Amino acid sequence: MADELTPAFFAPLVGSEFTTDTGPLMLDSLTEHAPSPGAPRAQPFSLMFLGEAGAQWPQQIYALQHPVAGRLHIFLVPVGPRSDGRSQFEAVFN
Repeated sequence: MADELTPAFFAPLVGSEFTTDTGPLMLDSLTEHAPSPGAPRAQPFSLMFLGEAGAQWPQQIYALQHPVAGRLHIFLVPVGPRSDGRSQFEAVFN
């Protein structure tokens, strides 16, 4: 399954909502990064998710459920609130 998690897999999901046991998350953005020599992933990328204002989740693996993508287990790191107060969480795929 990990090989299927590519920028092309997530691109059509940007703007859609995922659910977790902790609360809802919206996939806000997808950023592709330049590959590093010898990196295990041909196309590294990161995802930014938005949670509810004030959500303070620890960094850990979360089970995210999506109507199209199904159930995904993704390591999320909190990166602080946006200017509108919504919490941001990042997933990096190197």
